[in-house]
Amino acid sequence: MSAFLKDCSKAVAHLGKELGVKKKPTAFTLGKKKTLIPQKADSQAAMKLRTIRTVSLSTTAVADTVAAACAKPGVGNETLTAALEVLCRIGAIGRANRVHTELKERGVQLSAKSYQQIIERGKYAARDAPFLKEIEAEMINSGIEHNNRTLTKFVSVMTKAGDIQTASEKGSLYETFDDMSIQDWTAYLGTAVTVDELIDILTRLLSDTKVVIDDGVHSQVFRRLCHVSNSPASMAEEIHTKIFKSATLGHTAQNALMRCYLASNEHQKLEALYNSMPKHTTESHCCLIDSYRERTSTFGDTYFLAAEEVFQKMSRSKERDVVFIYLAILRLYAKLGSVKSADLLTDQMTINGIPQTREIKETLQQVLESGGYPKSTIKAPVDPDRLLASLLQ
Repeated sequence: MSAFLKDCSKAVAHLGKELGVKKKPTAFTLGKKKTLIPQKADSQAAMKLRTIRTVSLSTTAVADTVAAACAKPGVGNETLTAALEVLCRIGAIGRANRVHTELKERGVQLSAKSYQQIIERGKYAARDAPFLKEIEAEMINSGIEHNNRTLTKFVSVMTKAGDIQTASEKGSLYETFDDMSIQDWTAYLGTAVTVDELIDILTRLLSDTKVVIDDGVHSQVFRRLCHVSNSPASMAEEIHTKIFKSATLGHTAQNALMRCYLASNEHQKLEALYNSMPKHTTESHCCLIDSYRERTSTFGDTYFLAAEEVFQKMSRSKERDVVFIYLAILRLYAKLGSVKSADLLTDQMTINGIPQTREIKETLQQVLESGGYPKSTIKAPVDPDRLLASLLQ
């Protein structure tokens, strides 16, 4: 029977050839009229890319592997989709954006699973919010709805980026979920735009007996109070006492409470909290420097020297986020209006191998363009550049 079928197949193929019927192609064209590799090979390449997410490779190694796969002639749609997922997973959003553009030009429709991988598993900084919004809009327009995990990641990134309006608009979706984790509730708290909304969400959270309040909730509430309350310090203390029952705060919540004190100009309370903390982080040091900056009036005064002391102690830290210490002290120099001081500091960053982030470049540019901090009318009693040079030695 098998031999008979083979003979039939050969006969049909011969007849098709005689009639001028072309064989069904194993490759196809889309978008930029590129001839793509066969679908089986494309699926295998995509599978290999998705596998490297579970291998202990450096971010650079993963990005290079993905780039090599995308650069092959005739790279298929499935390979590009897998590349997009992996690039988002490692936070290489610039490259991910280029791959996403290529997929759009080819007219490729992503699956619900791919959208879930891209949004939920993606590693996004605040500056990546526009890209994530575009991806999310595509998902919704395709008729695919959020689940708890994708919504929480989306809302968290929007909140981090300061796009509270978008976060708040999506926040109402949480009301449609029956089973919410503490991470979902924490992200939901970040959508509040008024004190009443914040208290309302917090009240509903407390009524959910399936979850346990953690330090992330304390921190989120305090951070939102800095934006929605005219007196965040007193409000934070009241919530901590009456709602959180004076629970012990972890270092993340303590840092957020320090920000409440800073926003309310409660500098003495801020310093007292800083001194009582058993463990300090870059954020707590930055809060203290920012407090000194608010009180500094001239180069060399008590608060200026206190800020410099904190900076000198922490500037050689090996922590990855030490760059924020440099940003905090740069803002202090900007307030006092010295261009050369800012230049010297950025030179010191280069020597120490500290990357110049977007925030540092913007602050430095502000100082350079204005010839000093725009609101500064203070004249230093000593040469600030000479003082800074001696401190950096």
